[in-house]
Amino acid sequence: MARLKQGFQYEVTNATQQDAELKIYGYIGKWEAVDYAGFQQAFRDLITSKTTLTVRLHCGGGSVYEGLAIYDLMRSSDCKITTINEGLAAS
Repeated sequence: MARLKQGFQYEVTNATQQDAELKIYGYIGKWEAVDYAGFQQAFRDLITSKTTLTVRLHCGGGSVYEGLAIYDLMRSSDCKITTINEGLAAS
C-alpha cells in the first residue's frame, strides 16, 4: 500500500503496458484515508501510460464533495475505466 500526502492510501497491481488496477479503501475526505488531491496525483500518474484501469472501491462514506470530484476526474479521462465495489460503497 502506498501513501501520499494527507494519508491517501492506494495500491496499484497488475500494472502491464496497457492496464493497471487501483485499489482504494477507506473513508473519503480531506482528513480521511482518501482525499481528492492524493487520488488526483495517483490517477494522473497512472493514466499517462495506461489505456485501461480497474478501480476497486471499499468505502464507508465521507465527503460528498471530495467523492464527486474524484468521480468527475475519472469521467473526464480518455482512459477506459471499470469500477468494482468490494464490500461497501456508502454515502
